[in-house]
Amino acid sequence: MKLHYCADLANFGDRLNPYIWSALLPGVLDEDERYLLVGIGTLLNGKVPRRPMKLVFGTGVGYGEPSRVDERWRVYCLRGPLSAQALGVDPALAVTDPAILVRHMPRPYVPTRNRPAFFPHYLSARYADWRAVAEMAGFDYIDPAAPVEQVIDALGSAPLVITEALHGAVVADALRVPWVPVMAYRHICRFKWADWCASLGLAYEPRALSPLWDLDRYARGTLRLKVQCKAALAERGVHLPWGSPARPLYSGAEQIARVVEQLAALPLAAEPRLSTQAASTDASERLEELLVRLRADAAAAASRPAAADRRTSSPWAWSVG
Repeated sequence: MKLHYCADLANFGDRLNPYIWSALLPGVLDEDERYLLVGIGTLLNGKVPRRPMKLVFGTGVGYGEPSRVDERWRVYCLRGPLSAQALGVDPALAVTDPAILVRHMPRPYVPTRNRPAFFPHYLSARYADWRAVAEMAGFDYIDPAAPVEQVIDALGSAPLVITEALHGAVVADALRVPWVPVMAYRHICRFKWADWCASLGLAYEPRALSPLWDLDRYARGTLRLKVQCKAALAERGVHLPWGSPARPLYSGAEQIARVVEQLAALPLAAEPRLSTQAASTDASERLEELLVRLRADAAAAASRPAAADRRTSSPWAWSVG
């Protein structure tokens, strides 16, 4: 069974997949492309290969058109109720994001830090120097491209996490660290946030941060020329009727100071979020039970002769849900 995820992204949430599943499903994952494990991320769209059998464990809807679930899908659980509704499957399949299982991964002793931590979306980190902004606001900065273990330790040791990245909140919540959702750019997917929050009885109400821009960070080559041309036209009142709006080239000192002020105010101005212990424990235990079922199904499939696979569509006890 092959792990299906966005392996080419330097993004913490996506890179949790090999980290978690290789530990929780030892001996199950390989390069057999007849079966795909679709786990952590917003993966249920047209990019999922059509022909293989798909085993869905906690992923969700959010980018593009929802996948069409048929006899080639075995859905163990989903990230939240909005994904179940979008797919038209049993609402009972909505459990929570499986990144909550990070609480079962071994962690070295990490001293608790005194300063809150700021965790941007991985795309936001490319648009401006958010590390400098966080440090000016008195925050520790968590790099979404840092090694997975380092990010987990930083999230688990912070007294408070201000996060634009969904899995910053998922892992912080799993480790019982309060968090505050923020949004600086339009690429933040509200649907996936609301989906996960609903799974734990929470509401998604992000605090706004002003976007910052640094052309030298986010644009190279042809993209850089396109951004410069759009900005030059916009300055002259010319807005192209197609494509995305012109992005600023650079944010000035006044804009940066305003965002530093916005960020610094959040620990006192925003109400931290944390799911109840009961909701968190219940979701975690349900995932653990389903993980046992997945391991048993994988073992049963591995023990069946190849001829059985040729006679039937799958060696799995296959059904949706």
